[in-house]
Parts: sequence; structure tokens; C-alpha cells
Amino acid sequence: MIIVGIIVFIIGVLIFGFAWRGRVSEHGQFCKKCKFNLDGLSIDSADAICPECGRDIHHETSRRIKLRRRSRIGLVFASFTLILGIGIVTVGSAGKTSVIIAAMPDWIVIQLTEFGNNEALDELIVRTSLVPSMMSVSNWDHAIEAGLAIQADPSITWDLRWGQVLFDALNSNQMSDAQLEQYFTNGYQLELRVRDRVHPKSPKLPNSLILNQSRMGCITGGVTDYSFRYDITACRVEGSVPFFERELSDHRNYVRVFQDSAISSNSAWFNNLSEVFDKAPGEQIQLVFEYTTRLDQGDRLDPIFESKVQHRVAVRVIDPSKPIVRVVKNDEIAQSLFESTTISSFSIEKIPPEPRLKARRLSPTSIFIVEGMIPHYISLQFYLVLEGEEFKIGFASNETSKMNSFGGWLKIDSTPKNGLSQEQVVDIHSKLLEMDHVTVIAKTEVDRMLEKPSVDEIVGVNLIFEDVPVEIVETLNTTNPGFDARMKPTRFESFGDTP
Repeated sequence: MIIVGIIVFIIGVLIFGFAWRGRVSEHGQFCKKCKFNLDGLSIDSADAICPECGRDIHHETSRRIKLRRRSRIGLVFASFTLILGIGIVTVGSAGKTSVIIAAMPDWIVIQLTEFGNNEALDELIVRTSLVPSMMSVSNWDHAIEAGLAIQADPSITWDLRWGQVLFDALNSNQMSDAQLEQYFTNGYQLELRVRDRVHPKSPKLPNSLILNQSRMGCITGGVTDYSFRYDITACRVEGSVPFFERELSDHRNYVRVFQDSAISSNSAWFNNLSEVFDKAPGEQIQLVFEYTTRLDQGDRLDPIFESKVQHRVAVRVIDPSKPIVRVVKNDEIAQSLFESTTISSFSIEKIPPEPRLKARRLSPTSIFIVEGMIPHYISLQFYLVLEGEEFKIGFASNETSKMNSFGGWLKIDSTPKNGLSQEQVVDIHSKLLEMDHVTVIAKTEVDRMLEKPSVDEIVGVNLIFEDVPVEIVETLNTTNPGFDARMKPTRFESFGDTP
């Protein structure tokens, strides 16, 4: 705000200079000393003098050819501007800038925000959050356009305060349909990820449409009555009819604007693609994906906007002997995982689980934690070792390279994929009741990562947790089981191809 005060003061100085100099009021010959009008007098003779003041007027330097009149209004306005500039600098130096801005009209506050004034943006948030709103329609429109312009420029770091201004405008229905389309189009970034290589006659093609709310974050956020739908709705080989088509889902996920960026995704499960990829290794298939986006509001029948986007992807057929996802050896990451991972004790209920069809969450339960940054993809299948036999009990993976930590519920899964019957689950439970400690092994599992289109390689590492305590409880705490006992792995194995 001090800079604003200095600018106002400089403007006042310039106005004062122009007002003091004044404007031209007359042209002719005038005495330079007393400004007497010399028209009609002989001024060429050597003894010519001014009849008013007696000054010699023979020389040109003793005369002027025009008169100026100072602007009284200009001087008054300049004085006011000078005083205002000094006042702003004084208040700004005292840390009371917000007091001045709070007294300014809306249009000046909005204008100051466009100049990058932080105090003005803070004040604008206060005014946009008022219910009912005290801002005029034109000022709302000005504020919205200023926020949308910043949102549309990826070179500008997103400010949550501008996100709040736009969110307030959204919630108070101040945006036009065109502004709503711009708000959601710029605020949501859609990224199509497709596995770019397959084996000959592969029946599947992993894909994912990622929605990143990277330039909509605001200070408070919340649920709105808008619903934004997006999905992959068609796919075809270039020049052919679609082998996959579907309508945009009728299910409405109502928009929730978060404080930070939020990521979600949709996938289209392509099965029976053996004929599409019935090609020799080295050949490429050009695929055309189409995804649809649509914005609705409440009970409004027609969409605010709906658009279809086509995206071309080249998929290469590779030799069947080459892996889709490589397992690479990285001793440094394996050592880091060994040092930073912990596992909680097994919490197990006294009463055995009742046999029920397709039970998915049966005790025992434990939690696996990695603390610190994971610089690479990992994929771990957990096994419970009982009497020399290994049973799958859970899975944990790091699917984003910037994840700081993650935890996974470890549970006995009696679904057919694990091959455990209900009787086996009850038998395992009974054995655990008689044990004080168990061994858990976390093994690198590549199969699940085949479904992740953005994963090309994972780190090969096995973590062995020996003597994990078994804790018998009356009722299983499914929200925070066994966090008090943090067990570190006793050893690890690093393996895989050399990068």
C-alpha cells in the first residue's frame, strides 16, 4: 500500500505543477513584470517603458507574448491528492492499510486486486462472502472476470483467495453460463492416460481419465448444487467403427471444491480386444479415444455445457518376451523402504468370524506404513506365514511418485481370487488365537500394476517382518487398530533388472 501512496503523491505533484502553470488566457504583448497589456503602445523605441510599472519594455526579454491563469480547482485537487498520498504512505507504514481499503468502493478494491494488492484481495473476499451480497452486478462481473483471467493463466501461481472469490460467485449464482464453462474448463484439467504398449492379442488396454482440480482450490470450499460428469464414451481404431461406445453416466457427482487440488479418475474397461491387437511385434495401432464432459445444476433440465473431446493414442505391439511393466533393482530405494516402513500388531477378535458368503473384511487386521517420500513406484502383496504356508492378506501400492506416505488395511480376503474358503479363514483365525507372534512378508507384485497405464516399472523389494505381535481384543477397532506397536522389518531383499 505504501507504493500506492507514493504513486498518488507523485500524481498530486504533477497535477500541482500543471495547475500552478495554468492555461493560456490571452495572446499579445505584455509587460513581463506586471503583465500590463502593451497592445497599441510603441515598444520599438529605445526609451519605451511600461506605463504601469515603468519597466523598460524595449528588449524582447522584458516582454511576454501570452498570459497564463492558474487553475484554482486544479490546485485544490492537487493539494487533496498530495495530502491523500501522504496519508496513505503514513497509514501503510503503520500497518493500517486494511483500514483505508475497507473504506474504498468496490470498483477501486477490485481494480487494486488486478494490480496485485494483497490487502485489496483480502478485502474483496470479505465482500464476496457477505450474504446477502452488497456488491452490484457490474462489480461482481468485474471481479469474476479478473479471477477467471488469473485462473486461465497457468504461468501464475494459483492463489486460494482468488479461488474463494470464484467459489463465492459460484455459490451465489453470480456467474453466467459462459463464465461457468470457463471456470470449470480452466479449473479442471483432464488427462487421458493409456498404456502405450501391449503384447500380441492382448485382451485388455488399461486406461484412465484423470480429473485434477488444480486451479479451483479455495480457502473454505464445500459442496455445491452443480454436478460435473466426465467419462470415456467411445474408442475406435483410426478409420474404423468404434469397438467401445457408451452414454455418459446418469450418476451425478455433485461438485465439491476443495482447499487443495483434488484428483479423481474414471476408466473404460476394454475387454475382448484380442482381434484389435492381433498384430506382429513392432506394429502400431492408432486409437481414437473420445471423452465427454457435462455440467448440470440442480433440477435444471438442460446442461450448462456439454463437450466431446477426441484424443489420439498410438499403441505399440511388443515382443511377448518383453515385460509390460519392468521390475527394476534399486538398492538405495530398497534400503530406504527398509528403514522407513513399520507394521502394526495384528488385532484379532476373540470370537471367530461367522461364515458368510464373499466376506471381504475379516480379522486379523494390521496396518502398513511408509514414512517419508517414495521416489518410485512400488507394489507390495502381503502374506501371512503360518506353519510354513503363505496366505495373502492385503495389498499396498504407491501409484503416484510424489506421495509422502501411505497405509493399507491388511485383511484376510476370502473371495475366490485368494482361494480361501470360509473354513480356511476360520482355521487361520483359530491358529492366530494360539500364537503370540507371526511373520508377515511384503513381496513385490507386478500383476496389479499392469492395470495402471502410467506405470512402466516398479522397484523390486521384499520386506520381511518377523515376530509381529498378535493382539487379542474383544471388538476389532477398524479405525485405528494396533497403532501403538510399530514393528520395523527385520530384513529385506532387493532384486530386479538393472535400470
